[in-house]
Amino acid sequence: MNPLIEDLPVTVWLDGVEYPLNTDFRTSIEFETCMLDPKLTYEERQEKALVLYFGGIPRDVEAALEAILAFYRCDPDFSIEKAQEEPT
Repeated sequence: MNPLIEDLPVTVWLDGVEYPLNTDFRTSIEFETCMLDPKLTYEERQEKALVLYFGGIPRDVEAALEAILAFYRCDPDFSIEKAQEEPT
């Protein structure tokens, strides 16, 4: 995924459920700030990340966190097609 030349995903499928994904650049800035905040526990960081990107806590928390990290890292395997692909 190259956010400079490709459309960003707007949804992601997790455990058979489609969730909206907040891809605004300010969300990623807030995510980075949250991850570096020494006052927050690991669990608080996870919860804040999920709320930032998904607006709440998805059923499959582990997959949601993996999706956040893949999007944040611009993982080449995390493409708009994969993110929006309905599970088979």
